[in-house]
Amino acid sequence: MSKVHGLFLDLPKFVDYRNKVVRHAWKKFPVLDMKGKTEIAIHHSLTRQGLSGSNAEGFARYHVNANGWPSIGYSYVIEPDGTIKFCNPINWRTYHVGNSNNFSVGICLTGDFRYEEPTDEQKESLRLLVARLKKEYPQINRVRSHNEYPDYYWKSCCEFDYEEVLAEKPKLPVKENIGCTYKVQEGDTFWSIAKGREFNVIDLEHANPKVDSRTLRIGQVINIPGKKEEKATEEEKKSPAYHGNSIQKYLESIGEDGSFEARKRRAEELGIKGYKGTAEQNLQLIGIIRDGNKPPQNVTKIAVDGAWGPATTKRLQQVLGTDVTGLIGGQSRHAVTNNIPSVRFGKDGSMVVRALQGRVGAYVDGSLGPNTIKALQRYLGTPVTGAVSRTNSAMVKALQRKLNENKL
Repeated sequence: MSKVHGLFLDLPKFVDYRNKVVRHAWKKFPVLDMKGKTEIAIHHSLTRQGLSGSNAEGFARYHVNANGWPSIGYSYVIEPDGTIKFCNPINWRTYHVGNSNNFSVGICLTGDFRYEEPTDEQKESLRLLVARLKKEYPQINRVRSHNEYPDYYWKSCCEFDYEEVLAEKPKLPVKENIGCTYKVQEGDTFWSIAKGREFNVIDLEHANPKVDSRTLRIGQVINIPGKKEEKATEEEKKSPAYHGNSIQKYLESIGEDGSFEARKRRAEELGIKGYKGTAEQNLQLIGIIRDGNKPPQNVTKIAVDGAWGPATTKRLQQVLGTDVTGLIGGQSRHAVTNNIPSVRFGKDGSMVVRALQGRVGAYVDGSLGPNTIKALQRYLGTPVTGAVSRTNSAMVKALQRKLNENKL
């Protein structure tokens, strides 16, 4: 069996993720002579930590579905908890620094470091990984940031002082991935921390019995479950009384109204008739909003007319579990948004767009532009143009059919 270049399973927090990232049906990365790999390129994902799709799996979906690449463009992704996800052998010519791909190994840290900082766990894993690469492959003698490569001076990447990070020696021994800890960042909730990881909200509650998930503090250290005995039991996961299954606490943890009236409103919008706050109804409601379960089939269907108006947006919000307003706010004015009647112009993007981007493998930024439309068109199997018609759009009709079937 030939050597898999860059596979270091003995490193702390190292996970072989090659079979867990999306790959193109037939496109493949070229395989090169390892002797030609002489540099390491450091990237950040430009997506906030904790967002849906802001992880190796999401980046792979975007690179394949939106860019048409063979798979994710990096060899490694370092997640906020320090997990090193090995996505591609380093002797493959993956796509991350243009004309320098032949000789560069790509490492991406999840996060938008224009606005947030790499976690201590990410920094430590980066030190360990770079040190191991240099030791294993002595020809690797240079490390650069994405914007230090030719023709990429304009890139806001990687936006943190990687040289200062690498100048510090790795702190050994390092805690294993099993049973590690995580330092709470601004905007974190148990739901966002668990998103895209190997555990769920209920496991976090189980591992942190004295932590109130509604009052997390920046810098607070919580336990990350790893071993089977550190996770919630099947009985706990099914219990309506368990915090992880409390719809009220979940809504409050993400900054929404958890009152009975608000829950009743959401339940009616999602097709849960006669909501009285019973344990069964609450589990059904949280399953739809938090976990992406399908709403009941008795939700009123929308017209398949090819126009992306408020009714289509409202149904999309219901299916994706975001606030149901019928409007897409925070959008820039351009050809795409001008043709979507339910759009409202402004800044900061939209939660339903972020949820949609995560679902279809697009770049998660909350802005509905041509790249998101292309990813949606690929996802729906309609012609990929990056444009949308105001009326009679084939893509919108396909979307409306999916929404009526609760299959998005």
